[in-house]
Amino acid sequence: MIERLDRKGQVKAHVVLCSTDTTMPAQEIRALYSARFQLEFVFRDAKQFGG
Repeated sequence: MIERLDRKGQVKAHVVLCSTDTTMPAQEIRALYSARFQLEFVFRDAKQFGG
């Protein structure tokens, strides 16, 4: 779980990231989620411009 904090240190929002691989480190799960969303934007843009 990732918590976003405001300037006072209060929790502003949270995100839950999941994986079926219980041995995967949290940093790797976060990196894979980040890469996934970047790839989705590339595919979306390619579909729009490619017709």
